[in-house]
Amino acid sequence: MNTRPRVIIVVLNWNGKEDTAECIDSLGTIMYPNYTILVVDNGSTDGSVEFLKERYPEVQIARNNSNTGFGAGNNVGIELALSMAADYVLLLNNDTVVEAHFLDYLVQEAESDGLIGFTGPKIYRLYEGESAEYAVWKTFGWRKMPLDPVQRSALLHSAGGSFNAWLGKIRHKGAAEFDVGQYDEQKEVDFVEASCVLAKRAVIKKIGLLDATYFAYLEDVDWCLRGQRAGYATVFVPQATIWHKGSKSSSHENRVYYSTRNMFWLMQKRTTKLQYLVFLLTFFTIKAPLSVIVIAAYQKKNKAVELFVKGIIDGLRGTPANG
Repeated sequence: MNTRPRVIIVVLNWNGKEDTAECIDSLGTIMYPNYTILVVDNGSTDGSVEFLKERYPEVQIARNNSNTGFGAGNNVGIELALSMAADYVLLLNNDTVVEAHFLDYLVQEAESDGLIGFTGPKIYRLYEGESAEYAVWKTFGWRKMPLDPVQRSALLHSAGGSFNAWLGKIRHKGAAEFDVGQYDEQKEVDFVEASCVLAKRAVIKKIGLLDATYFAYLEDVDWCLRGQRAGYATVFVPQATIWHKGSKSSSHENRVYYSTRNMFWLMQKRTTKLQYLVFLLTFFTIKAPLSVIVIAAYQKKNKAVELFVKGIIDGLRGTPANG
C-alpha cells in the first residue's frame, strides 16, 4: 500500500500538443511513487486531444469546449483532482520539463508543516535553438549569453516571488540571473509561479480555486496572497528544479493588456485603501509614462501601447466581486 500523499498533476494545454508531450515524457522519469497526470485541454483546435489520447492512453484528459483562460482552465483540473481524492494538486505548465526528484522535494516540504499551503521549485529558462542568444540580448542587452549548453541551462526564470503592496511591484526573484548558488536557501515567499505550484488540499478547500476573472496573469499571486490571509505560508524549495520555456501560448499584446488590468484588480482586492492610493500615485507619475516609452520603443508599430492604456481603463473600472 502506498503511504505517500496522492498528487494529481494538472497540465493545461491549449494548441500545444508537442510541448505537452515533452512535459508528459519528462514526468515519466520522476521518482515520486503516487501521482496521476490529468491534462485539461482548453479548447484546442490543433488536434491535441486526439494526439495525446493516442500517445498517452494512461493519461486522463478533460476537455473544455473553448479557451476559458488560465484560471478557469486549471480550475476544471483542480476540481477533478479533488474529486479524485488528491491530497495535493500540482499545477504544471505544459511548456515545462522537470527534474526526476522535484515532486519529492515539494511534497516533503509541504508535509513538514500543516501551515504550509503552497510550495514551488527553482525554475530555469529553457530556450530552444538560437532563440536563447536573441531573447537574452533583446531583454538584457548588457549581458552576454553563453553558448555553452550547461551554462545556458543555469539561467534562472524564478526563485520564488515577492509582492510590494505599496507600489504594486511583483518580482520574480532571480529572473534572468545565472544560478551560482545565490538562491539555494529554502524560504517563505509571497508567491510561487503557477507554472509549477503544489497546493495542499486543505488550503484549496478553505480559500477556493484560482480567480478565473483574471483570465491570464497574476492568478498565482492572488492565490498565494489569499492563502497568507488564511494563515498558510508559501515556500520556495530550491532543491526542486524544473525548466520553463515560457509565454508560448500568449502574445506580447495579451501580456501587456492582462498584466496591466490585473495589477489594478490585484491591488483593489489584496491591499488596503491607503496602499492602493499610494500605488495609484506612483503608477501614474512614474510607472505609466516610463512604460509607454518602453513599450513604444520596443514594439514600434503594433497595438501594445493602446492595449496598455485599455488595461489601465478596464482596471480602474473595478474588479468583479470574486474571490
